[in-house]
Amino acid sequence: MRKLFVILFACFTFLLVSCSGEPTDDSELFAETFATNDTASISIAESDYREQIETDPFLQMEINQRIDEQRRAILEESSEEKGIPFDEDSDLTNEQREQIEELQKEALRMQQEGIIMGGIFWRQERIIIGEIDSDTPRLDLDTVKAIISKNDSLSDILDEFIKIHKYPDLIHGSGISTYEFWFDEKGDKKILARVEIGEVLFESSGRYVSIFPIFPSDEELEAFIKNIEND
Repeated sequence: MRKLFVILFACFTFLLVSCSGEPTDDSELFAETFATNDTASISIAESDYREQIETDPFLQMEINQRIDEQRRAILEESSEEKGIPFDEDSDLTNEQREQIEELQKEALRMQQEGIIMGGIFWRQERIIIGEIDSDTPRLDLDTVKAIISKNDSLSDILDEFIKIHKYPDLIHGSGISTYEFWFDEKGDKKILARVEIGEVLFESSGRYVSIFPIFPSDEELEAFIKNIEND
């Protein structure tokens, strides 16, 4: 699971760099780093190349196509690890394909409206193909607070999130990769992990408060939640 998660993190960095239209003499070095699938190396590479990433909307069609190709590659690797032959066309029913297409359309709509960049509804896709159950546990604020209190690096925190939540509900980003962990299917309350910044946010009804690297006091967090509920 962690390996696939790291691959997905790397693919967003790689796709956005490769679609930027700005060739670099260091492209082979970046590709070599990308191939290692090592979290630390990938983070260093992303930091080095982040300034080269462009957000030209005219490139988004190509980015989406490459994301779809990477999605298939990840599914193939997952099947290989489990010893199951992979054939995306034969393994998915028409209903499953239609459901995944609807998710992709929703991600594209959000992208066109400037809400996200290059998004994948990762958890819901895993539910649709039957890899995880729809009632797979989710994070909640108390659990997140406990995890953060015991870890001092975002990498370790994400590892603990994934052990419980299995897959982020939504992954998106351009230059800053964001992993969203929703508390329910609606996503009104959720955790946002902003990888390159090294920050974790708690969002409720469209309002944010940073909870890592500095977690607010219980009183501050309670006041934040109460203000939202009173509006």
